[in-house]
Amino acid sequence: MNFFEDIKLEKKFNLITANIYKELESFPSRIKLSDFILKSFNFSNINNLKIDSLFEVSQTFMDQVVCTKSNLLKKLQFVYEKKSFDLENINFLIDNNKISSIVNINYDNSFCNNPKAKKVTPFESVAFTVGKTKIYKPMGDLDTLDTCVITKQDFRKLKVLPFHKSYFDGIRYELKLRKNIILAFDQEDSDFFEILDFIFGDYPEALKDIYMVIKDEITDEKLLKFIKKYSIQILKYDSLEFLNKLVRSLKNEDEEIEKPIQVIEEKSEEESSQEEKLEEISIEKEEEKVEETTLKPQNLENKIENLKLLLSKRENEVKERLKIQDIKPQSENTRVIEESKEIVEMVQKKFDLSQDEVKKDLNNDLIEKIEEKIEVLETENIEKQDEVIEEVFQEEQEENNFVETEEEKIEEENKETEISEEIIKEEVKEEIVEEYNPKEVLVEENIKLETALENKYLSSGLDSFPISYSNLPENLDLSEVEIVGDAEMKIGEHTNNCFMKLLSTKDNSVSLLEIKSRELRLRFSIIYDTPGMFKVTNDYLQYEISSNITHGRAIVVFEMLESLFSGVPMEFLFKNLSGQISLNNPVELIKIKTALNLFRIAKSSGIKIQMNKLENIENIFYKINLEILLQDESYTTWCNYEIDRENINPQDSLTFKRVYKLDKKNIEETIVLKKPVAEKDIVDNKIIGKSKVCTVHLKKLRGEF
Repeated sequence: MNFFEDIKLEKKFNLITANIYKELESFPSRIKLSDFILKSFNFSNINNLKIDSLFEVSQTFMDQVVCTKSNLLKKLQFVYEKKSFDLENINFLIDNNKISSIVNINYDNSFCNNPKAKKVTPFESVAFTVGKTKIYKPMGDLDTLDTCVITKQDFRKLKVLPFHKSYFDGIRYELKLRKNIILAFDQEDSDFFEILDFIFGDYPEALKDIYMVIKDEITDEKLLKFIKKYSIQILKYDSLEFLNKLVRSLKNEDEEIEKPIQVIEEKSEEESSQEEKLEEISIEKEEEKVEETTLKPQNLENKIENLKLLLSKRENEVKERLKIQDIKPQSENTRVIEESKEIVEMVQKKFDLSQDEVKKDLNNDLIEKIEEKIEVLETENIEKQDEVIEEVFQEEQEENNFVETEEEKIEEENKETEISEEIIKEEVKEEIVEEYNPKEVLVEENIKLETALENKYLSSGLDSFPISYSNLPENLDLSEVEIVGDAEMKIGEHTNNCFMKLLSTKDNSVSLLEIKSRELRLRFSIIYDTPGMFKVTNDYLQYEISSNITHGRAIVVFEMLESLFSGVPMEFLFKNLSGQISLNNPVELIKIKTALNLFRIAKSSGIKIQMNKLENIENIFYKINLEILLQDESYTTWCNYEIDRENINPQDSLTFKRVYKLDKKNIEETIVLKKPVAEKDIVDNKIIGKSKVCTVHLKKLRGEF
């Protein structure tokens, strides 16, 4: 059984996509968005930045203060502004209840407009989607800064904040319940697989069958590992071609199911049409009988008499009802009754003609004209009177159930006014109480808080000593070693003696050149297929600065790496062999510049950083910066925080206090929020503040804490 036959047996399935509209310029992929942002800002240091991660590009721009997140958001909004597109195949699957959920890792919202679909983002506390296809948008919307995920730091918060856990658990539940199809993505997009790896979780065996629709050959090693990790089955199709075939197969299934139903409906229509014809025949026969009777003067006379009695009776009923209800007859009611009287009088006059005259006028269809008037009276006017009577009865019924008189309405309005006034008074009282009794709350425990300065170091990857970086795969076996020997290395103005060797896997699929000195170990990937010759690639990079280095020498090493990652070539001389190596890396450049700046400021402030004594201390760069800021005692910044609500209410003022131990120093950090807690900050018994302006007060403590 092939895939399309198999999927017919499933009631519903899930779609996972990033670029469902990738072939349309109006809806670019995340890689194209990265390229668009790079071209939007003129900044020479990141011309060669890899664009396979929108997260990384955005974070780099923010860290380099090239732009703010607000500027990034405006750029992305411009791309999507006033653009929409309805994909017929997706709408068919949604309309026919074939898709349980769509996980879309991008910012377009076009198929979210389907009335049978419900968009769900991580920033919604409650979302009812019963009977609708759930459109999961983990990257949020481009509406506001607080509802979109653009940078690496944004995604990091999305993964760790408890508020978003139930959202991702909901997605995981869908993926475990039904088969999943991954389609319309760029295999070069590292963000896509990083996000999916987080969503899929740590238990790949618990997921339902996963299919990946991809036409191109898979060459990326990370993607191959991803496919193997989650036992993904490959379907060799173009994404739009696959959707077309999927919809065609499901439409054929629907036609087979609906065909017998259509036959039954056609039969029922035939039967109903036959019944209608029979009714018409019977009506015609009845009309013929009526015509036969109307040609008889006696019958006509009887009909007129009966008509008079009926009209009189109806007129009296209407008048009686109106009298009972104490309602003056409306002009329409009066007109209907008067017209009815005129018709009856006209019929009576015609009937008063001699029988001979009636016989003479038979050829002129006089009797038919009289009968027509009678029919008008019996149908139109009497029906109108019935309507009038029905209206009166309805008014009487409504009067029994609701207050309709003007006095009672006024009374009801007065009551509503009194109630509303009481509510306003109560609200005023509550407002007075809230304004009058705000609390100042000091929080010292169970604080999840991050200041702007703290965020700067964490987003740069500067958390602890030793300073290092590596994107080498875990358990990579570099057992093949070839010694190159001692060499002289020069980067910019700095020279250093080093030891070089080549490291390779047994199959030579990965080769690294290692340059090691007393203070620095640097490894980077190369192509080494000809002895004595190699070519540098950007696949892998690893470096580590020794913790035994002195403060002064650390600054020199930082300056060397700053030049190297800025694109300044590394020159080396080994025996009779010489050459140049270029390792342009804007992301690590930001990290090294940040560390270099801190070490320079510490040196100018008379503070000596001894990395060997501060090794493996969490958040060490932030703590060192606080020590430098002790001289100023306080500064204004912003922070993000999350705490348990407990007895904290709106309008309460918050102050946080943290104490750090740094070598033999104790630093107390007091963070005072500028504005009190707002209603919107309270979420599920938590208080969550984002980008809140605050003042940080610092104090050096004596003794142990």
